[in-house]
Amino acid sequence: MFYAILLAAAIILVWWRAPGRRAALFAIVCGGGTFLAMAVSRNAGMAIHHSVLLWPMPQLLVGAAFGALPWRWLRIGLVALLVGANLLVIARYIARLERNGASVGFTDAVSPLAESLAGATDDTVYIIDWGIYESVDFLLQGKSQLREYYPYLIQATHDPGERRVIDAMLADPHALFVSHVPSREAFPGVGEHLQTIAHEEGYEQEPIRIVADRNGRAIFQVFRLQHTVAGPPNATTLRPAPLLP
Repeated sequence: MFYAILLAAAIILVWWRAPGRRAALFAIVCGGGTFLAMAVSRNAGMAIHHSVLLWPMPQLLVGAAFGALPWRWLRIGLVALLVGANLLVIARYIARLERNGASVGFTDAVSPLAESLAGATDDTVYIIDWGIYESVDFLLQGKSQLREYYPYLIQATHDPGERRVIDAMLADPHALFVSHVPSREAFPGVGEHLQTIAHEEGYEQEPIRIVADRNGRAIFQVFRLQHTVAGPPNATTLRPAPLLP
């Protein structure tokens, strides 16, 4: 579609009196305005699910421009080429999904994770990475006490207000923590930042379980932080956690 859009824009701009010119120009102006809005917005337009917001303007531009070509064989050939290319892309996506499963942000490991948390009604579950809270909250139908705290842990340094929030979380006797395993973190380092602060406050990590996806890949980790010493410990002992498929 990227090359088709460039070709369509060239057709309309060169062949100014082409049929469908007004529809194509409308698509260029509207689609271009939407794209610029994303381009000047922080953290917008970074992934395909943001680019979908341009729909259906790119398709309208290509359809109007290609439909204006006077040669029927060329119109049919270009459309067939686009359809064939898109079918190949979809086939590749399906094959990779079947082989590798979904990506971390949409992993099927969230179902066993939610099931394992369903009984933790007396605990406050602190989510310390992005891409976990909404799915778990939906599957549990809002019946568990979930708190999303990863924004406080993205940076390695914290102002006094953020540190008070983190210290209160550590002091919660009913705290249960959920994050991605380090290799799957959406915000790399959030787990390490939490562990650094916990060590400073004399807490030791107590692993509870590792949750895997249907392909057996470790995705989530569930753990507690136990206060063991008055000062920073020399080392943190991590006991093996059971793997929850």
